[in-house]
Parts: sequence; C-alpha cells; structure tokens
Amino acid sequence: MSWEKKNLQLAIALLLGGDFLYKDMLRVAFGLQKPASTLFLFETKKPDVALSRNILAAQALREKAEWIFYLDMDVVPPLNVISRLLLHNLPIVSGLYWRRYEDLLPCVYRVNEKGIPEPYKNEEIALMGSMLLEVEAVGAGCLLIHSSVFEKLKPTVEQFDLLDPATKEVLTCWKFFEYIVHSNVNLSEDIVLASRVNGLGYKIFCDLGLKCGHLTSVMVKDGIFKQTPLTTGQEV
Repeated sequence: MSWEKKNLQLAIALLLGGDFLYKDMLRVAFGLQKPASTLFLFETKKPDVALSRNILAAQALREKAEWIFYLDMDVVPPLNVISRLLLHNLPIVSGLYWRRYEDLLPCVYRVNEKGIPEPYKNEEIALMGSMLLEVEAVGAGCLLIHSSVFEKLKPTVEQFDLLDPATKEVLTCWKFFEYIVHSNVNLSEDIVLASRVNGLGYKIFCDLGLKCGHLTSVMVKDGIFKQTPLTTGQEV
C-alpha cells in the first residue's frame, strides 16, 4: 500500500499537561509546514495519558484525518519533523527523544529474553548515526501514525463512549493505548500500543536523525546539576 497521497489530512495530536501559553504560535509553526486546509489541531488536558491519547485518536478519526502526529508538550522536535516523518512513507515512525529519568535512556525499545521491552543503550544509538531503525516499540511523544493502523486495531480493542465537551456530542473511542501489567512489570500506554500493532504485522521505525529535546526541571545540588523529573505545578 502507498502511504503517499495528495491533499493529506493531518491531525496534530497535542498532549497538554497544563495550560500552554503558545498554542497559537505552535499552530502557525505547523501550518507553515503543510497547507492550512490539510491541518487539524487537537488538544487535551486529561490527566490520564492513555485516555488522552485515545481521545485524540478518536477525534482525528472522526474528522477523517489520514495521518495522526502525536506530540507531547515536553518534547521539543526539529522544525522539519512532520515533513521528514511523512517522507519515510511508513505507517508508524517516530522521532528520537530520551527519558527524563533512569540514566536518560532513549525511548526506543527491543524485547529482551523475558519478553519485556527494554530501551537501547545510548552508546548503541550513537554508533547508528542518523539511520532509520526498525524497533519493537517507541515512545509516543513524537510519533506519526497512519489512520489505517487505528482502523485495523479497532476490532481488537475495547470500545467506549465519552461526551465531547467541545461539540456536546458523544465521542466513540477505542482503547488503542492502555496501561497493563505483564510479568509483574508495568507497561506504559505507548509500549502496549506497539505490542498490539506488532501483533497485526506492522513494523515500527525510529528516525535517529530526528533528535528531540525532552523538557525537565534541573536542580543544583552538591555543586553539580541534578536531573529530576518535571512535576506539574511544582518548582525545584
């Protein structure tokens, strides 16, 4: 199947953890990359990340978007992120960003001998340069997905309805993203999505040349910088 079509309908799925003062600036920045008629912009402030991602997918599918680009507000991508990801012509492809905790490892994963996804090591990623890497899972903070992936997933996951506060209509959603526990390990919502799409035969890729920042708070202690996770509404 070809993933390239004219007049693409692209949904920008923004995951906001709180008030974001520069939404209009962001809208303009993305609009410069694609014609305005091909751009949708969605946002949510739901505290449950999995629920938020599912709502965003449902909104995009309702609007007949062909592509959904997930961007978390603490992830800072290069300016050409959308155009570059689209050029790969792949159903699922991600930019590269790192955790803000646990040795700051990259959010690209392979499955270990116990069947548990674990991140690649930084030295491995460094040796690969800017290649397009096939992986078993990626974080969803900078992720482009073709709508056909969600359409194929629909029959395999639970469906639920929510009242859309914007339209006052019932929004039909699906649990594409979901937290689960496997072998006593908590799996995040994006890892679970990756497992599900892998099971349907899709391959997942990460563009290692699309390096993104990941915002966090920084604390100075004992004369050195200490990295600490960002906590909403709390200053260090």
